[in-house]
Formats: sequence, structure tokens, C-alpha cells
Amino acid sequence: MKIAEIHFNHTPDSGSIALCHGPGFREGPRAITVPEWREGISQPVAYARDAVTGPITIKVKFTKGPPNERVTIRALAPVDPRLRETGPVQLTTVFGEVKPHVVAFDSHGESGLETFELSSDIRRSGVARLQVVWKWEFHVSNHWREFATTTHLVYVTLHYPSGHWKRTAAAEVNPAWIEALHMAWMWSDGANSVDDGIERIARALNEHPKLVYDESGQLFVQTDKFLLRNFLDDVTLKPSVTIDCECVANALVTFANLIGADLRLLRLNDSSGNGFDTYKVRALSGGWHAEGWSWHEIAVDSKSTTYYFDNTGGIAFGMPLIDGQTLDGSQSHDLVVYDANLHLTESGPVFPIRIRLGRANSGDHQYRDRLVDKGDAAFAIPKAAKPVE
Repeated sequence: MKIAEIHFNHTPDSGSIALCHGPGFREGPRAITVPEWREGISQPVAYARDAVTGPITIKVKFTKGPPNERVTIRALAPVDPRLRETGPVQLTTVFGEVKPHVVAFDSHGESGLETFELSSDIRRSGVARLQVVWKWEFHVSNHWREFATTTHLVYVTLHYPSGHWKRTAAAEVNPAWIEALHMAWMWSDGANSVDDGIERIARALNEHPKLVYDESGQLFVQTDKFLLRNFLDDVTLKPSVTIDCECVANALVTFANLIGADLRLLRLNDSSGNGFDTYKVRALSGGWHAEGWSWHEIAVDSKSTTYYFDNTGGIAFGMPLIDGQTLDGSQSHDLVVYDANLHLTESGPVFPIRIRLGRANSGDHQYRDRLVDKGDAAFAIPKAAKPVE
């Protein structure tokens, strides 16, 4: 008996995430389509933990089975051969094993696409990368007999990817690049909440040994796109990479949204139009320096509570962020922001992740109060995450 193919992303809204390989040298992203496992060749799969509402199922096709017979088939995790006091241990991941299912074979010994349920406990997983190995068995003469082994690489995110990673009518798939997903996993492995995941990614960027801050280093950001492919290549292959605040903010939004956050970009300008001066800040792993900036870009939680005065004079909550529409004054103070580029307050360093935007020079000890020495950085302009290339 042989396994011909295994389908994972076969049911809409099952929690599975459509993946694709990143752009090649001559062509754009190439989608991974079912079956993800065919005749021994395995491609990665991914699931959004909090989108899984029922049992995870796979579809499997078999060949060279007993003609015109029905056979019970299952798949177990392998057993660790190392000796322990308690005996061998089964190597099971939160993705689970394949529960027994009766498969009917036709006169040629082939089955249809049979639906199997997994014993998954994926809801207890954080962000993860799982190496899943299944030992396939069929039941005959009151015994289980092993006939195949399959191996699968499974990524787990917290929610579906958001922002520019969302499904589009043109692509009809969620273009989650495997390379970017792998980097996001490396930086947020084990995170059990979105806030935890964002902070881990922000710290990975801020403490990255290759990243060097320079306000002129806009190497990876163009007017209409974030050059994700170039960024991934450079941080992997080059000994040093110079970037500015715009690139750090785009990288944070891109990788955090891939594991299920919903961040946007926010550009701060001074109401005077002449820029603003900062207290001493530490950009990435550099030293403490005061900066004079015409603008500064950070990330913002698009769902954080903001407020504005409605047409009756009352306060309305949950104001939508509109691209390019300046949030002036009280409209922006309560926004929750994330700046992976800086540490603030030299005397007692603060990493400004999940901190209110606040008011400059107000004594509220929020973001702008700790950042701005001269000026107000009062114009906060939200921007959608840039498409990636």
C-alpha cells in the first residue's frame, strides 16, 4: 500500500493559511497548492491557531491497496528509541496524529480522497514551527502494520495574517511567503499572544547584530512598496545593514502582521512644519544621541482606542484610521504605538512598545513626552502597510 497524496489546505475557514514561495529571480510569488505532500515530496503548511474552531482534517489518497476491500488506516507519531526509566516516549506535536478511518479501495486498489481527522491540540500552541512525522499503519488480522512514513513542516501563527498579507481578489490566496514566515517564527517563537509576538519581533529588530541606524538609510522602502526580499537577503547574507526608522517600522508591521497582529504605520510631523528635536535616544544598538528630525515613523495598533468629538459635541470611541488623514490634537493621544527603532530616556531606558502616543512636553510620561525635546510632533499621519516585493 502506498500514499499518493496528502491535502492540508483543502477547506475554507479551517484555520489553514495559503502559502507561497517568495519571488524568484524572474517571476513573482508562486502559490503552494494542494496536495502539499505528493509521492514523497513535502511542502510547508501553516495554520492560524485562533482561527481553528473544529477538528483539523486532511485528505489522503492511497494506491496499491487490496482491491475491492475496506481497510482501517491511521498514522501515529514515531517513538523515541532512547531508553528512559519510563520507557520509550511517543514524539507527538500539538498538530496531533491521524485518527483511524475506514478506507474503501476500488478494483484497481486505489482509494478516493479520504478525509481523516487529526487529534490536534493546536489551540495550546504559541507561534511555532513543527516537524511532524507520521508512521502510517493499516489494520489486518487484529494487528497494525506499518506501511509508510511522511514528514511535514507546519508553521503555527496566532491569527490569520493581516494588512497587506490578506487574501486579495487578484491572487485569491493569502500570499504568506515561506521565507518571511520563517523569519517571523524565528523572531517570535513561543509567543502566546499578539502583544507578546509583537514585542519579540520588535526586540529582535532592535537588537539585531547586523542592523545599524542611519536616518538616510532608506534602502528597503520605496514610495509604493517595502522591498522585503532585499531585506531578507541582506540580513541573512551581509555583515552589516544600514536602515532608517521607516524601514524598521515597515519591517515590524510586515513581520508582526504575518503572525496575526494588525499594525499600521504612523508618521509623526511637527505642527510648525520645521521638524522637531529629540531628547537623547538610542537607535537600534547605537549610542545615545539627540536627533533633529523632519519626521519619524513608527507602528500603531489599528484597533487601539482613539476618540474624537462627533457632530453633537459628544465623544465617540473607536475612530477609524484613514490613510493620509492627519490625526491632530486629542485624536491621537490614546493611540497605542510601537517603536522598534529606539530606546528612550537615557537615565532609565524605556523600549517604547505598546505605549500611548501621549502629548509632547506634558509630563504624561507617554511616547511623545519622552521623545520630543523641542516641538510637538503633533501631526500623526496613519498609513497602510506597504505591499511587499
